[in-house]
Amino acid sequence: YKERAEKELSEKNVASQKGLATNFDSSIGATTVLMPFTGKEELSPVQASVQALPTLGFDSDIATVLTYGFIPKISHYSPFLSALYSVLLSVAKVYAVGGDRKTLYLSCQEYFEKLGTDSKKWGMATEALLGALHAERAMGISAIGGKDSMSGTFNDLHVVETLISFACSTVKVDQVLTPELKNCGNTLYFLPVLKDERGFPNVSETVAQYDLLHRYIQEKKVCSVYVLEEGSAFSALYKMAVGNDLGFHVTMEDLADFQPGSMVIEASASDLPFRKIGTVEEDILANGEPLDKETLRRAYTAPFEKLYPEYVNLEKGNCENLSKETERAFFSPEKVEQVKVLIPVFPGTNCEYDSARAFQKEGAEVETVIIRNKREHDLKESMEEFVEKLKGAHILMFVGGFSSGDEPDGSAKFIVNFLRNERVKEAVHLHLKKKRLILGICNGFQALLKSGLLPYGEIRDLTEEDLTLYHNDCMHHVSTTAFTRVANTNSAWTRHFRLGEMHDVVFSHGEGKLVGKSIEKWKHLAAFQYADFDGNASLNGKFNPNGSLYGIEGMVSEDGLILGKMGHSERYGEGLYRNRRIPNPQNLFYSGVQYFKGAK
Repeated sequence: YKERAEKELSEKNVASQKGLATNFDSSIGATTVLMPFTGKEELSPVQASVQALPTLGFDSDIATVLTYGFIPKISHYSPFLSALYSVLLSVAKVYAVGGDRKTLYLSCQEYFEKLGTDSKKWGMATEALLGALHAERAMGISAIGGKDSMSGTFNDLHVVETLISFACSTVKVDQVLTPELKNCGNTLYFLPVLKDERGFPNVSETVAQYDLLHRYIQEKKVCSVYVLEEGSAFSALYKMAVGNDLGFHVTMEDLADFQPGSMVIEASASDLPFRKIGTVEEDILANGEPLDKETLRRAYTAPFEKLYPEYVNLEKGNCENLSKETERAFFSPEKVEQVKVLIPVFPGTNCEYDSARAFQKEGAEVETVIIRNKREHDLKESMEEFVEKLKGAHILMFVGGFSSGDEPDGSAKFIVNFLRNERVKEAVHLHLKKKRLILGICNGFQALLKSGLLPYGEIRDLTEEDLTLYHNDCMHHVSTTAFTRVANTNSAWTRHFRLGEMHDVVFSHGEGKLVGKSIEKWKHLAAFQYADFDGNASLNGKFNPNGSLYGIEGMVSEDGLILGKMGHSERYGEGLYRNRRIPNPQNLFYSGVQYFKGAK
């Protein structure tokens, strides 16, 4: 059984795809309720996209759930059963994260080979559509919309009959379930897909079992659920366990069988009316046979490691924990009742709404300036508007995104060129002379460094010795979460934190590695550092997503008025990232606003 388990976990449709998934921004828009991978180890895959409804000015307590269902290898056997299972799988995944069918909508996408006048080919396509219709009728739900294509043929190559089912529903954010195993001693259950006399899934009876499960989820008796897809119940159990580095003791005759649409359930209650198969434990025991967790983990993570490594720099360890304590009180010389924030929106900027909301929550008034460059006089007029509005702003924020596609010549150069305009430069310097604040996150941090505002506190020409941000060590975009420790409280932006305080922050960048020959000279200005589980600054790629020197994630200026950082602190929202490991937000925005209101 050991060899069979390792072989299944290394199959491409079962193995971990984390290294591939981190290429894509999973937190953009500050609506993400579940990141793609959960648990302390961030290795349990989530089977649904769960996003809070996008709202302006407040946090939504309602989320949308979007899932899909399709297993290609069933199509080779039967287009009818393939489509039926596609619908069932998409619905099962909605239930697994806490939703149900009361608010559920279905949509199908079909993709078939070029049919021509071949009646057999038309029959295969019809068979698939009938399979979907059979499942939909049994649930009392119709598919709406949809997309079809009859062009899946190239010379003598043909696609299998493909019908993908998409299910969309809504759920209360506080009821969303994460799939990783939670606690040792919890009971494990198996909920199989019920079959009729022909061996077809009995959809109506199976969904009735899903409804029963939903009741126990609402009663908080169920801790996690995983839907079987390509793999067996064993691989589902393993994916649930690996996120928190837990194990399981199970006894189950059909543990290795292919049973799509069935569910593995972890519950705090030991009396649920489902098939009891075992308990959550520290180690793994399957049908009496002990299995080595490290061997299984290698089998699970190895298949795509060369193409899409999960982490780089795993041979590196901890580095110096930098610490700079508060040396003076940080209060604005002008006490302000209504703090005003100015956000310039450059072509390619994509975090202005999230950033504005973060400041608005703290009572600030936010104004944006659209930096235009389409027509001959656009840029000049934008600069004039920016200069005029900056006069009345207390905080200037450069937000995240990809200004002008990070061209020319690397990230944030468009913003830097904008800042070097004489009128703009004078306005920014006057802003700082009045002891007002500047914040830059991600693309904004890149702009602060490449303009000289960090670490020098002024816009100036740089040399080859100066700090800059370079490509991540993995050489591709990384979207993930990471721990950071507070390394500096000597700033208006960080004065409310404690040295060594930990935060769990979302990241999304391609060029976040802080480098420079002058790093020793400026390391005392480090505001935050990437840290391991124990709170120690780290160069290890498991904790440091870009390879930044000294693990530096953010920096402040000498006078404490400017802060730049890579992590998207503004993407925090109530109920978001339910799989985050440290719940408290990194609320820079409170500190920035209170600097002008005189709060200690």
